[in-house]
Amino acid sequence: YANPHVDSYSPLPSTGGSVTISGNNFGSDFTLITVYIVNRLGVQVSATSVSVFTIHTVIVAVFPTIPSSSLNEAELIVEVSGLDNKGAGGYALAPSILRAEFSTGGTSILLSFSTATNRGGVS
Repeated sequence: YANPHVDSYSPLPSTGGSVTISGNNFGSDFTLITVYIVNRLGVQVSATSVSVFTIHTVIVAVFPTIPSSSLNEAELIVEVSGLDNKGAGGYALAPSILRAEFSTGGTSILLSFSTATNRGGVS
């Protein structure tokens, strides 16, 4: 099997509710799928149920109430039969920009950022 890959998902509801997740390699058996978020402090909140909306490409996860502090720098994880989307590049929530540097003349920019799973920079 290939790792699941998340392309996009609807906003995580802090008051609880469903999240629609689009991607691929989700399979067709909801009993083999686990969805959770984990933030940079290791706080994990698991979905209470998962259903397959479109085989292999769209799933719906229902989350309980999520403390807003758990959503800071959090990552959405989808596991299918023990394989997770981190092995396929993952899908993190919005990164935090730590620093922005502009070059003389404005021809380039360097952004230093942080997410739940990696730290680095792009230019």
